[in-house]
Amino acid sequence: MRLLVLPLAALAPVVLTACPPASLVGQPCAEVGEEQCEGDRLLRCDGNYYRVLAQCAGQCIEAKAEIAHGGGTLSADETWTCAEGPHLVEGTVTVGDDVTLTIEEGALVRLQPASRIATTSAGRVDSVGSAEAPILFTSKNGLSGGFGAGAEGGLNVFAVESGEPSVIEHTIIERGIHGLGIFGLSSDADPPVVRNNTLRDNENFGIILSCNEAAAPIPDFEADGNLFFNNGAELSNCDGE
Repeated sequence: MRLLVLPLAALAPVVLTACPPASLVGQPCAEVGEEQCEGDRLLRCDGNYYRVLAQCAGQCIEAKAEIAHGGGTLSADETWTCAEGPHLVEGTVTVGDDVTLTIEEGALVRLQPASRIATTSAGRVDSVGSAEAPILFTSKNGLSGGFGAGAEGGLNVFAVESGEPSVIEHTIIERGIHGLGIFGLSSDADPPVVRNNTLRDNENFGIILSCNEAAAPIPDFEADGNLFFNNGAELSNCDGE
């Protein structure tokens, strides 16, 4: 009987290399508050492990290709999602009667000079972010006064006498001529829901108003959690001045 002699290399132990984790979620971390993007998701370290802070956040999709929206009137409901990538407004996008434009939590909206989003008196905008993933409206060129018009903001909504008003919540509006425009205020109309927003670095007013009557009630925007930073002024009067 012949003996089979194997070379020493054939007898060396096999070293297995562990595969890296498919996700950082649940992996150890030490720096409390450290944030990481993982695809569209935003993760945050709680001091022990990475947790999902938001399923999609603007800082995680800002390098994606932009979705362009030219000027025109929306005649059917439309949703601008976060995961699609930054939304670029290139003209005046008007939300028509009985139409709702929904802007999803975490979405990033960039506006070219002179561009804005406006509604008719019967159109609606739902721009509802969250504390973890606010919606951001900002100028494409990065400059203050980089979008909007002298008598309107970058985002403009109406008080309504019937139906559901627009809702603007956990939304940051920055670097416009004006930030948010609110029109049609009167004692007979329900104002849009405007709370927990940030208006910052706008050239003129953080919020510009227009009223249908001289004594129109004006919401207490600061009491509703809205913050104003480094605008030309916080709030106009009913004549937009």
